[in-house]
Amino acid sequence: MLILANSLNSPEENLSFEEYYFNVFEEDTLRIWRNPASVIIGKHQNAFSEANLNFCHQNQIPIVRRISGGGTVFHDLGNINFSFFRFVEKGNQINYSENLQMVSDVLRSMGFRVHQSQRHDLFIGETKISGNAQHVSKGRALHHGTILYDSDMQLLSNSIKRQYGHFEDKSVKSVRSKVSNLKHFIDFGTSSEFYECLVQTFIDQFTLQTATFTQNEVNQKYYTSAWNFGYGPKFTLTCEENNHYLILQIDRGGRINKVESNHEDWLVIFEEIEKFDFELISKRLNSINTIASNALQKQLFS
Repeated sequence: MLILANSLNSPEENLSFEEYYFNVFEEDTLRIWRNPASVIIGKHQNAFSEANLNFCHQNQIPIVRRISGGGTVFHDLGNINFSFFRFVEKGNQINYSENLQMVSDVLRSMGFRVHQSQRHDLFIGETKISGNAQHVSKGRALHHGTILYDSDMQLLSNSIKRQYGHFEDKSVKSVRSKVSNLKHFIDFGTSSEFYECLVQTFIDQFTLQTATFTQNEVNQKYYTSAWNFGYGPKFTLTCEENNHYLILQIDRGGRINKVESNHEDWLVIFEEIEKFDFELISKRLNSINTIASNALQKQLFS
């Protein structure tokens, strides 16, 4: 197996590389990499219900959809990502246990007492330190996961925790667990130092062959609202504030299909809006700048 230790500058570039390499790899590969602060949602999730858009926008945290299923995760430089690229027989799923055994063996050799859950996550005691997801197509399988080492837990919580709005849809829902950083148990120094130690331990323990690979261009879909937000399923969003309500029915792709409300100002706000788009709606609400519009902004996107 090859080991590829490469981290690109942005989540869009890193996820684009994952998809590109998935289609061209010729030998089983383990990639170890890091992302700057970002919210990464599963392919079949509703981005609006999984992330606190107001907080992410204010803190310049991009929300990007990946090609694998599973739940939403928060990435930053204190989190280490691993990606297994494997060949499998057509119709078969990837072997989570085999891959996670490799990861567990390495972490245990570094002193961490990790164990694998029935949901194929890694825990130390009752706290989760790694979540996983997969994508399989035409005899190729991608299994990627996270390793929390020194992630910003406050930023993590604020980015993926919604407080308002009720969503009804058929999207895959994230299963929230109590999480913890590995650094809480054993301190290997900075996240960069832990990253280098982790890569070297994999190489030494499994005699993996180091490799380099360069992606020629970035798939621009990872920068688009159509992919990151519009790809999600149709949904109904209900917001309530001081005995007033707003119900929005949103089609796949983001088109607003129906608006109901007992608040006249809220109805006026959506008179000329055809698409459920964060920037478009926020601009409209900010231009009105009333108590009602500010309340609605909170309800829609926080």
